[in-house]
Amino acid sequence: MKTMKTRFNKKIATAVLAGLLTVSFLPMTANACRKGGGQGGGCAMKGGQNGKHLNGLLGIWRNTQLTQELGLTDEQTNKLKNTDFATREKHQALRAEMNSLRLKMEQAFSQEKVDEDAVRNLTKKIAELKGKMIEQRTETRLFVKNLLTPEQLDKAMNLRGSGKNMQKPCRMNGQGKGNGMRKGMGNM
Repeated sequence: MKTMKTRFNKKIATAVLAGLLTVSFLPMTANACRKGGGQGGGCAMKGGQNGKHLNGLLGIWRNTQLTQELGLTDEQTNKLKNTDFATREKHQALRAEMNSLRLKMEQAFSQEKVDEDAVRNLTKKIAELKGKMIEQRTETRLFVKNLLTPEQLDKAMNLRGSGKNMQKPCRMNGQGKGNGMRKGMGNM
């Protein structure tokens, strides 16, 4: 009888964890990729939202044609390049930490007797880490907004909206190597 109750509690804990994970990822994936204006149109997962976000502009230093069209100076291009690498390195470290915390959470819920205090503590750590990730995205957006002139920003947003690829196409929009949804589907 006790074994059956333990199994039942384990199933409930697993279902609760699955539900929490589903609810936490639902907003992010619901509109992950929307069809934007043209070929390169807005993958929210890559900072897109139809060109409204500035995060994707960090990588424009890789496209010499775009840097010329925008009239970027060598100094601006170098700052974008250096910040792009630094930001990606920070993001990679935060992502690794997040994966580790999620694994610990899964492990905590897989125990016969769930340590509720440990789960709550892990939840707080995950929330703090998500906050750091949001802060990093905000700092990146502020950096780009302060680095480029208003004319360059306008031109970049117009180029992005007209379908010029300023970043790699979003695979979830069916533009990748066959790993995503069909082009134009846009919902999951």
